This record gives sequence, structure tokens and C-alpha cells, in this order.
Amino acid sequence: QIPIGTEIEGMNILGLVLFALVLGVALKKLGPEGEDLIRFFNSFNEATMVLVSWIMWYVPIGIMFLIGSKIVEMEDIVLLVTSLGKYIFASILGHFIHGGIILPLIYFASTRQNPYHFL
Repeated sequence: QIPIGTEIEGMNILGLVLFALVLGVALKKLGPEGEDLIRFFNSFNEATMVLVSWIMWYVPIGIMFLIGSKIVEMEDIVLLVTSLGKYIFASILGHFIHGGIILPLIYFASTRQNPYHFL
């Protein structure tokens, strides 16, 4: 079935952004009376940033343990290492082709100068 209609479930982000803009303008128009609420939102923003920084510091440890548990559950670790080695080789080869051949060709085509001299 192909859904037809204008009603889509989810958050109304545009309405939320518009409300935030209008509230900010209204608080600024209030002058000194709106300063308390502006300070509250600034403090709330700082507290949220502290929480986000904590999360950013501790999430890699959790991800390491999640990956470690999956590696321990695997029966053939040699298959994992060979697959990972192939992926790393393909990734490095792709980066070398892109950075060593494709990008210099684009540079040469657009400037008619030696790209390796520029590098």
C-alpha cells in the first residue's frame, strides 16, 4: 500500500522552531521583566551541555563493551579478523585512489596546473 494523505505521524519540528523564535522575541521585547526567564533558559542550556559532554565521554566505553560482548559470542574469530582486514584494505585503497588519483585529476582539469606540486 502506498500511503496517501497529508497526515504523517511524528513531531512538528517547524511548529516547535517557530514557537521558540516567537517566545525569544517576546521575552526580549519584555525587557527587564523577561530577563529572569532568559537566565533560566541559559542555565538550562548550560546544564544540558554538561550532560551531553558527560555522555560524549562515557559512550565510547559502553560501545567498546557492546562490541566486546559480540566478539566473545562469535565462534570463528579468524573469519572476523580476515573480514575486517579485507574491509580495512579496501578502505585504504579507496582513499588512496580518491586522494591520489581522482582529486588531482579534478584539480588539473580545473586549473591546468600540476596538482602534485600544489600538494
